[in-house]
Amino acid sequence: MALAAFVLALVGVEWLLGAIDPFGAVAQGVNQRLYRSEIVAPDPTSLRLFRHKPDTHVQMRGHVFRSNSLGLRGPQIILPKPRDQRRALFLGDSVVLGWGVSDEDTFVAHCEPELEAATGLSWDTVNAGHLLHDSTQELGVLEEVGMPCDPDLVVHVFVENDIVSTREVRETRSEKPREMTPEARRFLERVGLLARIRPYFPNIHSNLQFLFIQSRPAGQQGSSEHAQAMGLSLEEGWERSKTALRGMRNLCTERGVRFVILDYQRGNRLSEALEAFCREEGIPYDSIAFDAEDRMQELAVSPADAHANELGHRILTANIMDSLKKLGLLDD
Repeated sequence: MALAAFVLALVGVEWLLGAIDPFGAVAQGVNQRLYRSEIVAPDPTSLRLFRHKPDTHVQMRGHVFRSNSLGLRGPQIILPKPRDQRRALFLGDSVVLGWGVSDEDTFVAHCEPELEAATGLSWDTVNAGHLLHDSTQELGVLEEVGMPCDPDLVVHVFVENDIVSTREVRETRSEKPREMTPEARRFLERVGLLARIRPYFPNIHSNLQFLFIQSRPAGQQGSSEHAQAMGLSLEEGWERSKTALRGMRNLCTERGVRFVILDYQRGNRLSEALEAFCREEGIPYDSIAFDAEDRMQELAVSPADAHANELGHRILTANIMDSLKKLGLLDD
């Protein structure tokens, strides 16, 4: 009877957490599983490593995700591009993808009418963002599907974890566990123990994992802390990023396409290094980071998902447009 009562209590907690989702951890867990199973396909021979399946329409928890025939988020892209059309391609990771909001609520979608209003010309915007892509993968996206879209402007939104090699993180976890720090190994062991309850109580698992990771920044996959705990070099990652950024610039220069790097952060050491790099390479640069006044508002999707919500995307839209105008990229 005691065991039955305990199991019933767990079932009740499971149902309650699924109903109220106090941290957004259930929605985050459901959406990540849907993304992996319904939206992403491996592409090991490409720099991208994995890509979006074409022509998907997936009802996520809280929003809808659609991809077009190129596997890019958003509506179909007209090819060849109409002669009277201008096209802006946004390149980056989950920040550009708009993880946590619907297609029409991303800053990529919001920038389309803003570009038209600012220039008096007809524009469309292309979302080439992808969850967990680093700079090298983003170069692969630009080469393989970005440039065939015939953009007039490529906007690369740089995020701190772009210097974390997705390939190395995957290889370290699967093939080279000896290179991890003891802390990282213990963390993965505990996450593995937690994962045992996921098939039976997925909502309880999502909340326990969220609380566990919150207390250990090194547990957030894709973060710089996580990379260091896994024994990866951020200095080497930054060198790879610089090589990829030069590749993006060169591709754009060869095609006569304007290229800009917009920094999602401001004031940290990597942002300072990025700004200096862009100055040396002659690449237009600006920061679109939220300021102190912005951060007084609720800008995250949920406590479990720090990506920008609808309000955050509207603020980022304004910041992007201000940067493009300031840098003269909408002139002529």
